Amino acid sequence: MEANPQKPRSHPPPSLEEPPAESPSPQRTPLALPSPEVDYAPSEGIWISDTDNGRIVYMKDLDGTGYYALGLAGRGPGRFLQPEQIWVDIESRIYVADCGNNRVVRLDDLRGAGWTETMGLNSPTGVAAHGERIFISETGADRILVYLEFGAEPVAMLSDPKIRRPGHLWLDMEGNLYVAAGEDPPGGRIVRIPAKLETPSSEWQVYEGRGLEGNSFAPAQSMVTPRGIFLVDKSSDRLVRVDDFSGRDARELGRYGDGPNQFRGPRGLSQDEEGRIFVADTGNDRIVRLDDINGNGWAAYQNTAPRHSLRGPRSVYVWSPRPPKPEPSPSPSPKKK
Repeated sequence: MEANPQKPRSHPPPSLEEPPAESPSPQRTPLALPSPEVDYAPSEGIWISDTDNGRIVYMKDLDGTGYYALGLAGRGPGRFLQPEQIWVDIESRIYVADCGNNRVVRLDDLRGAGWTETMGLNSPTGVAAHGERIFISETGADRILVYLEFGAEPVAMLSDPKIRRPGHLWLDMEGNLYVAAGEDPPGGRIVRIPAKLETPSSEWQVYEGRGLEGNSFAPAQSMVTPRGIFLVDKSSDRLVRVDDFSGRDARELGRYGDGPNQFRGPRGLSQDEEGRIFVADTGNDRIVRLDDINGNGWAAYQNTAPRHSLRGPRSVYVWSPRPPKPEPSPSPSPKKK
């Protein structure tokens, strides 16, 4: 039986105290707070779902400047269980697909103000907002819910074999929706759903790894940039760029490992206003930044200090009030003889 989304529940800012010993989570990570001289007042920066630590994290840059975290593994306000996609809207409100708690949480800021929940979901893993629309991947129910008001009744439900097991989402500037769906085996896909939601599913665009090496393809997230469509493939430990859904000029970066230009099950993807690419390199407990598909400018946040280390981050979102700078498309690869 499908779960029915319930009306939102609002709470005061969550307590920062440790949960009681009978917390449902066997691992509890203390809430990591900034030093007293650091204020949480970001106008832009990096937001992370620190999944295995049961918390969300903000930092101004990849050096960890202004590091601030909210959360403990568990249930209730201020707690997360396996948080998946994180998204920040134009009003800088934060959305978290709190998969293990079967809810999506919205906060006004990372202190926990305005904590509001949409409950009664079935293992949601994706969330994205554009204009008046909010999209939620209700993964366990094989559908995407569309809202005009957070926590109200959905105004549309998208369900089709093409988007079975929907995961992380992306929205372009026109409001077109990009869904990472499916599993490998038998195979995953990226599906583009037009902003005009009544468009029949027969007209949705689907990319299933055309032009790539190997037979395994399980994209965890995609994003659309002026330089093409990027995606992370968790089954083949790689970052991919294609021109379009035909797979034209497909390029790949990565293989299994923990060094530069290597990944272990990457799940999240974003970009900043300079067009730099950010990857949640889940299996390596780090966030990676690179300039392009060639791996230029490779840098990573991977802190081993207990209060600042990441564990299995599954989503990264880089927010700025400025859109990414337009760039010309790269020169096409030389044709093979």
